[in-house]
Amino acid sequence: MARWKFQGTTKDQSGRILPSATVSVYLAGTTTAASVYTSVTSTTAVNSVTSSSTDATYSFYTDSFDYDHDQAFKIIITKTNYTSVTYDNLPHGEVVLGTYTISTAKTITTYVKVSKGVVYAKSGSGSLTFNGPFEAGLYQVFSGFSTGDITFGTGSIDYFRPEWAGASPSASAATNTTAFQFAFDVATKQGFPLKIGSGVYLLNNLLLNYKGAGYSAAVTIEGAGDPGDPTSELTTTFLGGTILKFEKTDGTHFITPTINLLGIVVIKNLMIQGSDTDGTSTSGDGIHFDVSGSGAALRLENVSIHHFRGGNGVYLNLAISSEFRNVNLNHNLVGLYAITINASSFHNLVTQFNTSYAIKVYGTMVVGFYGLLIQANNLYGVYINGCSNIAFYNGYWEANNQADNINIYDVLIEGTSGAPVYEPSFHSCRFIVKGGAVNPPGIYIGGVVDGKVLNPLFVSCRTADILPIFGNYILGYYSINSPGFDSYVGEGSGVMYGFSVKERGFIQALSFATPWVPDLGLSGFYQMTLTNNLVVSGAIGCVGGDRLTIILKQDATGSRTVTWDSGYKNVPAINSAANSWTLYQFMLEVGTTVFVHVAS
Repeated sequence: MARWKFQGTTKDQSGRILPSATVSVYLAGTTTAASVYTSVTSTTAVNSVTSSSTDATYSFYTDSFDYDHDQAFKIIITKTNYTSVTYDNLPHGEVVLGTYTISTAKTITTYVKVSKGVVYAKSGSGSLTFNGPFEAGLYQVFSGFSTGDITFGTGSIDYFRPEWAGASPSASAATNTTAFQFAFDVATKQGFPLKIGSGVYLLNNLLLNYKGAGYSAAVTIEGAGDPGDPTSELTTTFLGGTILKFEKTDGTHFITPTINLLGIVVIKNLMIQGSDTDGTSTSGDGIHFDVSGSGAALRLENVSIHHFRGGNGVYLNLAISSEFRNVNLNHNLVGLYAITINASSFHNLVTQFNTSYAIKVYGTMVVGFYGLLIQANNLYGVYINGCSNIAFYNGYWEANNQADNINIYDVLIEGTSGAPVYEPSFHSCRFIVKGGAVNPPGIYIGGVVDGKVLNPLFVSCRTADILPIFGNYILGYYSINSPGFDSYVGEGSGVMYGFSVKERGFIQALSFATPWVPDLGLSGFYQMTLTNNLVVSGAIGCVGGDRLTIILKQDATGSRTVTWDSGYKNVPAINSAANSWTLYQFMLEVGTTVFVHVAS
């Protein structure tokens, strides 16, 4: 309905002005009369206009809903007793900017190209259906319409933009939230991607709800590029690309998709940024994708999500076959919190500086992580519970457990009676462990009940301990089944150097007996709770180079003593406090029967 204004002066063949002449308008190259209007607001179409009786000027208007944006015209100037003058292939005149009111239902079949400054505003029962091509830039086009008032036919658009509904990097969070919500609803109900321009868009929260009648089974939200996640605090310098900056601080999740059965949400080429820099404000998740019972999937590609320190960067629940590629999850409470995300994969995932976990996974089967950077998270790097066949390839863990807390690990694999962990594996991974006087090793594998971590495997992995106190790993306080270590290398002082065959068996949780004879033919790992004073005899079933790990726990009485056979050297005293643990690690000198203590 935008109008183009065509204006000129009627002249004869000699170029002299011709007042009160008739200007007839046709489609270019034809004798088909065109529909034109005498004013920008006129609703009655005519085929000709008359020039001024004084200066011979004339004007008429064509309408974008009547003709394609590139339609050309022919005009014929006539007057009695004068030879007619014809001008052909004239383009549209200059577009008249402003707001055009749509008060009735209109169906448009022309090629509509909306200029910046033209806005279609709803009034009454106004609605628009575009069955021809539609084109607009990064500016507002629609105002006051509800979701069902705008319809695009097949082939009319390739995507819908929130900017068409009023979103802008210069707009308020409230304005942008309304525009984004409208744009998302239009796009998902009609099956179009949502495409966002470059800039920082302030937002409150978005409920991406396409669960119900009339909604598409899938949607894509695409920005102009991920500017890259800042590694310290929020940046005030715009680095390019698309940033969705959420300002709401009431605990609402910020992007909350719900979806029909087997649908897919694709979000790519953008940054999602919380307002939280002190851990006390933003308590929602960056993306909260809880699709219980639907089997839907989330796909992230070239996305950064950061500064949701009161919530998760991404929360996934029952998002089967999800896939992440080139994703940064930094400065959140938890980077990735995932529950039952079977058959999912994560490629080039970076998760750093989170105040709790980098990755926390529960109840999941057949999941692969390919190319990881897990660095400087305050609690665990990766926590795995109740999972089966979860694998990590080409991972790099460095300096997690920043908080110097007890029981903090780069990797914690923990099975329970109701949720055992089956066959977790790490391939070509490197662990740079913080360690420290109060920290256990960087890698802990063990159930809270016996035998509930089955067949863990480390292949071509390396560890290095920055502050080596306990060494780099421990096969936990409870039994695990068949751990495997293939080409595993430890490095750095105080580290346990590799794993022998004797260390590929069960941790033997023994009842108290004294004297006790460690049998390395059975296992290289033993655990015992002391209910009286203990005598440890010389080990049997061992060869040079074997390692022996012994975990001794004081009972509730405490102060139990240990007397070591003379074959154990440099052994420190046991912790005498009630219910305390002491871990001893020994290496057998080649060609001797001497076990040298290497770490506690």
